[in-house]
Amino acid sequence: GSATVISPLELIRTKLQSQKQSYRELTNCIRSAVQTEGWWSLWRGLGPTLLRDVPFSAMYWYNYEWAKTWLCQWCNTTEPTFTITFISGAGSGSIAAIVTLPFDVVKTRRQVELGALQAKNCNYDIIY
Repeated sequence: GSATVISPLELIRTKLQSQKQSYRELTNCIRSAVQTEGWWSLWRGLGPTLLRDVPFSAMYWYNYEWAKTWLCQWCNTTEPTFTITFISGAGSGSIAAIVTLPFDVVKTRRQVELGALQAKNCNYDIIY
């Protein structure tokens, strides 16, 4: 659910980072994309985002709980300490991020391509 809500904002952030556009230019491009491709164009990259976020969360939480349990047993403690939770979180987050990185690249490319033709139309509208 959150990925669906955040997807248009990520699209805007990605466009700002990839193309050095002013807010005015970005607004014109988004307006042009909506006129050309419809409102769904704002959710470009949602599929790859879900392919990144769902496995990331599943791997993260599984590995986090497993590492926390294992470290508690290894340290002979029943309650996890700050160090145990930190190591569990850092390790599981790193593993999940590495495994899901290709989906993040696909998502970013999909958002940057908001339409090469559409971007040319934006630049044309701004110049004239």
